[in-house]
Amino acid sequence: MTEHAQQAAAEVTTTGDTPLTNAAAQAAASASNAVQTAANVTNAILAADIPDNLKIALLKMDLKEDQVEARLKHAKAVQALCATAKAERLAEAFVASNTPVETVRDALLAQQAAAEQQVDVKLKDGVGAASGKQQERLTTAQIYQSRQEQVQKHVRG
Repeated sequence: MTEHAQQAAAEVTTTGDTPLTNAAAQAAASASNAVQTAANVTNAILAADIPDNLKIALLKMDLKEDQVEARLKHAKAVQALCATAKAERLAEAFVASNTPVETVRDALLAQQAAAEQQVDVKLKDGVGAASGKQQERLTTAQIYQSRQEQVQKHVRG
């Protein structure tokens, strides 16, 4: 309880001992505790080593003091995954919705796989064994399958 709230509570209880003054003292103490808790939550979030946009997302959530540590740990894990996947812009949405880390990982892998399907692995003209001819566009799956076949031939041979 802050000094001001303690003084107010002391003044109320010393001026009379009626139920109304006791209720006022309790209300003042409760308000003081709520302010202190909110300050602790805010300070913990602002001191965290996460990007500012994630701090803002956490501050908007009206977290309780006992939730802060877990949510900060979650935010750091999500931010690390999104940074690894080069999808930092998605971290704020995942943190704001409290998406489980495994779900974040799966979503980022699915996004990465979809992006890889669009990769053009065609060599530029004049480069490689097929220069001068129309070159075939290979997908990541075709390259993987070809490598697996080569490994099987090598193992059998």
